[in-house]
Amino acid sequence: MSAELLQFIRNLSHDFQNHLQVISGLAQLNRTERIREYIGQISGQIRQIGKVAKIPVPEVAVALLAFQQQTARYGVATLFDVKAELDDWPAAGQELRGLLSQAFAALGERLSFLDGAGEPVHVTIVGAESKYIFRIELPVNDEAAVKVLEDSLTLVNTSLEPLAGRASLLVEKEYARIFLVFPRGEM
Repeated sequence: MSAELLQFIRNLSHDFQNHLQVISGLAQLNRTERIREYIGQISGQIRQIGKVAKIPVPEVAVALLAFQQQTARYGVATLFDVKAELDDWPAAGQELRGLLSQAFAALGERLSFLDGAGEPVHVTIVGAESKYIFRIELPVNDEAAVKVLEDSLTLVNTSLEPLAGRASLLVEKEYARIFLVFPRGEM
């Protein structure tokens, strides 16, 4: 089991304990309507984790879950839309796990500009004829955030090079879209 997965499980356990404490506190205050709302929020978070858990390549799922936890540090939800089966992802293994983790970590470690953004991060995974595309849509509020993302992509591209992958950035109004592109099938 990877260190990233173990850390995700530890964090999930801690979050679960916190959620139970919040629900208990709300119950003591007899705030039943707020309890229902809170449980609805938690259910949404669990559905997002479930979408990622269905990805058949554990290394990809672990990298995405670790990224989700990094955005959560800034109070920002990550919403996933998995439109690809990932059935012919390049041969999985230690190298793939390490490279994907490096790519998502290079992004995740520089997301402090999300603090207080309020808008969620959207991650969409699609399969095209010869490639997989991960589209990461982030709210950005200033030029400094765009510069941070541009600098991050240099590190991400270095991480993806052995997978024949590449990263690019498109900025539109209040959102930045990062595209991570990987070839389908054997490399």
